[in-house]
Amino acid sequence: MVNDYEKAIGVWHHKIGEIEHKIIPKEGDNIRIARLMKGAQANGVDWLYQQFNQVYYDMIARESDIDKDVQPKLRLWIEQNQVEIQKEMLVVFGWQTKAQQDKFENMDADQLKKLITA
Repeated sequence: MVNDYEKAIGVWHHKIGEIEHKIIPKEGDNIRIARLMKGAQANGVDWLYQQFNQVYYDMIARESDIDKDVQPKLRLWIEQNQVEIQKEMLVVFGWQTKAQQDKFENMDADQLKKLITA
């Protein structure tokens, strides 16, 4: 029987192209993302991308068995789609709203730089 908390958490059906993943958030996922957000300034953008990719990979891996020969292809697919994955992940886990992301997308580079460095 599904309780009210399980209904509120829901399932993240994430689809890019023909690939769809069903991810059920678990305790600790949002804390991992919080650590990434905090570590981004100290460790840089490359580190942030790598860590987000690993969190997403781990979420997929716990929901399904991934053959060893498929793992490198999955990691490459995640890397090739990392911007879209990260944007959706930030909304799903409550770090941003879709409206905030739309606002950022409509800003030019100078506006974004002012916002980030303010």
